[in-house]
Amino acid sequence: MSIFSDSDLQDFGDLAVSLALKDTATIKRYTRVDDGQGGHAGDTLTTVATVPCMVSDIPTKTYQITLAQRTTELVIKRISLPRLTDVRIDDLITAQSITYKVIGLGTITSYEVLRHVSVTVEA
Repeated sequence: MSIFSDSDLQDFGDLAVSLALKDTATIKRYTRVDDGQGGHAGDTLTTVATVPCMVSDIPTKTYQITLAQRTTELVIKRISLPRLTDVRIDDLITAQSITYKVIGLGTITSYEVLRHVSVTVEA
C-alpha cells in the first residue's frame, strides 16, 4: 500500500507545475505516413502535446564528440514536464525558442510528481 494516493500525487504535481514550470514546451514526434500500398511515404513531424516546462542545466554534462572529423561540444540539459506527459526518446521539444532532442528519459516511478528528460540541442 502506498503512502500517497494517485489524487495526492496529482495534487503534488499540480503544485510543482504552478510553482516551477513557467515556460511552455511543444513536444513533436516523427510518425510514419502510410502510402496505401503496404509501405510508407516518409515521416511526418506531428505535435504530440503542448505543456508547461522548465529547462535546466545539468552540472558537468558537457561532452566533446567528433563528427565528420570535427570536434564539437554536446551540452546536455534537463527538461521537467508535468507528471505522466507522453514523451519518448528522439522526440523533439521546443522551449524558449530552442529545439531540443530527447536523448534520455528519467526513471518513471509510481510516485512521479514531475517527468524529467535529458535533451541536447537539435543540430
